[in-house]
Amino acid sequence: MSNTIISKLVGTLESTFSIGDGTISATNITGAHTYNMPDKDGTLAMTSDIVDTLTLNTIYPVLTDTIAGSNINTNYIYLVDGQTTITLPSAVNNINKYTVTNVGEHVVTVNTTLSELINGSISVTLPITNMSLDFISDTNNWRII
Repeated sequence: MSNTIISKLVGTLESTFSIGDGTISATNITGAHTYNMPDKDGTLAMTSDIVDTLTLNTIYPVLTDTIAGSNINTNYIYLVDGQTTITLPSAVNNINKYTVTNVGEHVVTVNTTLSELINGSISVTLPITNMSLDFISDTNNWRII
């Protein structure tokens, strides 16, 4: 039996993750690979073709109004100090995760582009020091997770 599984590897070039009762290791960052997956007794349960994709975490200190990045397979982390606005890129087909953290003492605002919404609003604020919000796209608008 062969399955195609899309996995996202975050952070390291070598990752271990579980599928069912077996554990496999992915040591390459991109490309299609075939892995043999044993069950909990060590016998071959299935062979699977795995497509590995590296997701990068990028951290940006922010002091002025900023338009968030939109490179694919990137988790953007913004550490915002000051009364500043972060504008999220288009949510259309965006698969990135955006984290905005207020590291200062002023209100941080997160806006959208075009007529997109964040949980039904055109913007959200982070009024408290060390308050943090994560944003993902539902392919049309932004959701706070």
